[in-house]
Amino acid sequence: MNKTLILLGMTAWLIVTGCGSVDVKPETSPYEDAVRIKPEAAHRYVQLASTAANRDGRTLRGVVSHVLIMMDTAGKPVDTVWAYRDKFDSTLSETRIAIPLRDIELLPTIFPDITTGQSGGINLVESYHVTKNIPTIRELPIERSDASKKSCDCEPFSISMAMGIKLRCYDRDYTRFTMSALGRASMYTDGNSVLQAGKVAYGGDVIAGYRFGEDMRWMLGVTYSSGLPTVNAGQITPTLTSLNDLVETIRPLGLLTGRYYFMPLKQSEALKEKDRGYLYIDASIGEQQPSPAEEELRRLRQNDSWFKAVFGCIKPYMYGELGMALDAATTGAASLSLGGVQCSDCVVKLQDAKANGSLNVDWTLPISFGLGVGIDVPIAPFLDLEIDIGYRNIAVADGYDLLGFTNVPNVRRMDSFQIRFGVMY
Repeated sequence: MNKTLILLGMTAWLIVTGCGSVDVKPETSPYEDAVRIKPEAAHRYVQLASTAANRDGRTLRGVVSHVLIMMDTAGKPVDTVWAYRDKFDSTLSETRIAIPLRDIELLPTIFPDITTGQSGGINLVESYHVTKNIPTIRELPIERSDASKKSCDCEPFSISMAMGIKLRCYDRDYTRFTMSALGRASMYTDGNSVLQAGKVAYGGDVIAGYRFGEDMRWMLGVTYSSGLPTVNAGQITPTLTSLNDLVETIRPLGLLTGRYYFMPLKQSEALKEKDRGYLYIDASIGEQQPSPAEEELRRLRQNDSWFKAVFGCIKPYMYGELGMALDAATTGAASLSLGGVQCSDCVVKLQDAKANGSLNVDWTLPISFGLGVGIDVPIAPFLDLEIDIGYRNIAVADGYDLLGFTNVPNVRRMDSFQIRFGVMY
């Protein structure tokens, strides 16, 4: 009986001492840091994380464990924060707060003579107990928070084609200078009111230009077009039944060209400065309202959002053209429309005849113009694929035999609809 009581007593003693050895003390830290908050942000840090009590939001008393650089899924830094916990009655709060660097008054701004090292002082925190305005400083470790990345074999834009050919979007670095080479198919009507015929012609356009604007949405340059083969309408007679019996002349074009991309080719420096995700979570305060910079970024990009949603990396654009056909007959008509050169009696007589109404010809300035829309798809690190459709109103001059003179110019206009396919640097 005595042995049984002794064993029971020893067991009870072991249980008591074992339970007594369990550490039930709250988590503590040997540090007590002061986090200075900028005046304009102080109202967001008035409430303690551990209790409902309030405090002065300008200086937080607690422990900063490390500096955290937050990354997005592409590995790009989106924000830098201090990982912080309130210290209340020598006890660390269970709630962790990520305080963005933009809300913190860093020590180098308060004490300019502090040695900051390679990190520029973003990892320097001072002791809450300051003596004679000389802070006790310690360095915080800097860590990265890698966002989880989704596993996906898809490209932003990718089309698998026959024979193993694959079109895909590349992240291009565009230069200010640009050049395009485009093949062209044109549908147009040739002839005049006496005899007309619809035609299809193939040719090419070469464009050289300069991209401007902070995000390179605009391009201004020149286009040389191989032009359209047309007949000399001055040779059409009432008895002619087919334009195929007439010799064709190529009418090349020189055009000033302007283009506008509905999506930026390059992210502007202003947008880069404002491009912040601010992914931090302030558990004690709740959801953070967007900053003025974020609101401005949203405003700047609101016109692009639906284009990006629909087209991805494909960049839609529109263009306009203004110029003139460069063949001899058309440039001669342009000279007459501008007053002509008083080089011969024929020019003077023709101008007088037109002025008194005995000569019915059109000597208006033969300006051609065009417009269209297209898409641009990056297919290589230095090359884009371009496809566009457009309309050109082309002015050309024909030579007529009138008033005893040959090759009297008369301007007419042709409507041309075209599709172009090519590459752009």
